Amino acid sequence: MLKTMLPILCLGLLANTLSADIIHPESLNNGDKYRYAFVTSTTRDATSYIIADYDAHVQLAIRAADPSGLGAISWRAWGSTSTVDAIVHLSTTTATWDGSDVPIYLIHNGGLVANNFADLTDGSLSHPIHLTELAQPVDPYTQVWTGTLPDGYMIEGFTLGTPRDSDAAWYGYAGPHIFDVHWTDVSHDAYTNQKHLYGFSDVITVGSAATVPEPSSLVLMTLGIGTLCVSRLRHRRRNTA
Repeated sequence: MLKTMLPILCLGLLANTLSADIIHPESLNNGDKYRYAFVTSTTRDATSYIIADYDAHVQLAIRAADPSGLGAISWRAWGSTSTVDAIVHLSTTTATWDGSDVPIYLIHNGGLVANNFADLTDGSLSHPIHLTELAQPVDPYTQVWTGTLPDGYMIEGFTLGTPRDSDAAWYGYAGPHIFDVHWTDVSHDAYTNQKHLYGFSDVITVGSAATVPEPSSLVLMTLGIGTLCVSRLRHRRRNTA
């Protein structure tokens, strides 16, 4: 029976590599929209004045972990440079980014962080952003580069990457006990030092089509499972010859 079912099982495994359903917050219904947020397990300096560099760091972290297909979604960093404010960066619609104002949840089916952008920037969070892309909680005083005030706008003289006399950027604390302004607004440090980043996803719709992993990951998974299946089938044929 097992030998007969093997080709079918292999095809099923291959098909499953083509899609990965996103795990949505349990309180949401079909058609609801939201964003996910997390703090990176990886770190970097704050020397770049280009916000896209920080976005790339966040995107690389989530794609490396790729929890529940979220690696294929666009992600942006929470950070302010001399040319862009963090809240504007999140809320501006582009050809590849939905600026809709929707609730924000902690990644891995976590709690509600904020009801909307106004709630995100009112001085406190409903739930800390304290889980990494690997679903690991961070220390309450984990330092996260932000360059950003509690209202979501840049801290003059302490933004990410701006040349200045102090050569310092602003950071916040991530952790289970940090609910107030400290998540984004604590102090400054030399911007050559290594710290974490906050990542926010593009808008996700409950019930939307399954997310397909990036091509490189898909190829590796498919080849791996395909090789296993071919090996099993050849072994079966030798035993029946």
